[in-house]
Amino acid sequence: MIAKKLFSLFLVAILLLHLAGFYIYFVVRLGEIRMNQREALAHLPVEQLEAIVMPRASFRAAWMEEREMEWQDRMYDIGRVEASGEWITVYGLEDKDEENLLSMLSAVVRMSTQDTSSAPTSVTQFFSLEYLVGQVDQPNPPPPHNAVSQRSLYLFFAPEVDLLPVTPPPRS
Repeated sequence: MIAKKLFSLFLVAILLLHLAGFYIYFVVRLGEIRMNQREALAHLPVEQLEAIVMPRASFRAAWMEEREMEWQDRMYDIGRVEASGEWITVYGLEDKDEENLLSMLSAVVRMSTQDTSSAPTSVTQFFSLEYLVGQVDQPNPPPPHNAVSQRSLYLFFAPEVDLLPVTPPPRS
């Protein structure tokens, strides 16, 4: 009883992993990319970072979260910010890996929302087929043990079944 429950839970877990596996991969990969970028920012000197000069209002619009920003359709991880008057200088690294991951996610979501077609007609026709079930005759009971040799005993326990051929019904 417990084995059946565990097996059914295992099958449900596999189904859920199949359905949500891409999104689990996405979250894990995004965390890995962000961690690698933070390590790179911590060890690189300011001279090796890209310097982006922008107005203060643009910086507020470009700031995303956790020291990240999007500027001119490119993602940046911010290492340091310097303000002088109305201008802000941002030192950071372009995050191409995160850009690729986010574009892949948006492509998958876009494809799933645009796909409104039903199943292919061949699949629909296959599942709508009705099959005839053959009739099974009851096997004859085995003869008494003294009438059968040990060598051919299995022949009497094998059911002799007359089945009608299983075929789809004729089409109208």
